Amino acid sequence: MKTTITDTDKGWKALQEYLKNQAPEGPHVKVGVLGASAVAAHASSKLTNVEIAGIHEFGRGKVPERSFIRSAFDSNKPKYENAMRKLADKVLTQQMTPRVAMGVLGQMIQSDVQKRFEDGIPPPLKDSTITRRFAMGYKSTKPLIVTSQLKNSITYETVDV
Repeated sequence: MKTTITDTDKGWKALQEYLKNQAPEGPHVKVGVLGASAVAAHASSKLTNVEIAGIHEFGRGKVPERSFIRSAFDSNKPKYENAMRKLADKVLTQQMTPRVAMGVLGQMIQSDVQKRFEDGIPPPLKDSTITRRFAMGYKSTKPLIVTSQLKNSITYETVDV
């Protein structure tokens, strides 16, 4: 008795080709202090936005660590994993390109990082710092909120490697 096996391609090869053509080495998204805003001078110091970001993200000298990128990502990781599953489904069903999917994810992460500034990032400011801020005319007692320049410099970019 002879057995015949038939392999019917129901679009798998076309889907693989579609994805390969969209981003041959995999799309990704960067979120942080990027581009022109990274090298812009920060209004309240002689440093650039990216230098200020690095000091606060990791801490330096008398400035304690006040992570706004890593902490936002870590606290929202389940949310991002769920979003990536939904976005991947849209990409696989060709309802969305990988680049658009990465943009949606980038916007979500950017928003969460910026929200960390508004929520306040521990440790709280020292009383002497708050007093100095009020004397300079600043109204916020939240760490990292003086001019909102750093918060507003948080952005994302999609990358097709």
